[in-house]
Amino acid sequence: MNKPALVALLAALAAAPGLHAQEGAAGAPERCAAVPDTVKPPTAPQIRDRNQLRESVARIFREGGHPATGLLYVEVDRQGRKTVEFLGTDPPAQARQRAEREIGRYLQTLPPGRSFNALLRLDGAYPVIAPGKHHCVPELDNPGEFMEARGKVMEGHPMARTAGETRPVQVAVILVVDRTGRVAWAGLAQPTGDAYVDEHATAMVQGLRFLPALLDGVPIDARTRFTFTLRVR
Repeated sequence: MNKPALVALLAALAAAPGLHAQEGAAGAPERCAAVPDTVKPPTAPQIRDRNQLRESVARIFREGGHPATGLLYVEVDRQGRKTVEFLGTDPPAQARQRAEREIGRYLQTLPPGRSFNALLRLDGAYPVIAPGKHHCVPELDNPGEFMEARGKVMEGHPMARTAGETRPVQVAVILVVDRTGRVAWAGLAQPTGDAYVDEHATAMVQGLRFLPALLDGVPIDARTRFTFTLRVR
């Protein structure tokens, strides 16, 4: 990345390979800790419902001649906007449509006006993060490649070659990091106020590699918030 390029990576990012997904700056919490008593785990009915949803989608895939593997990611925000993604799997169109209808029926049973998210491995049990267990959050494992990817993307910014003061732009993305540490999905958490950054934010993080989340020492899939700062003219 040449000197006049728009983006200037935070010094903390370049210096600290142990960046946690929750915070894109120095001062992040410890990666691993015991789950505190203040964490409210999902209730037994919630666990049952998620397992039933997982089993229903897996059955639909098998009936369509497709292996019941990969991840199902479902999110609904407070405005009712839905995200439904099948990750690491590509079911036939008919099976996908049946599964989406099944997911839609499930979402209709939820209280209106409340956010919801679920990350389910179709061929695995639902991991319950609860007090007393030992939990590790995802941790960025390739900060140098992240710096390079950001620089390449931001060199295309309309203001990249202009003179003048730079201003910080805070970027927050939601990541699904699978149990191998790969980014399986990325979405912008909220607009930054810069249209170019909003359009390209997910491209900057697609190649990230993480130390995966752990639950009692076992790698698990995780939904996490990843933040970083760009400097824009």
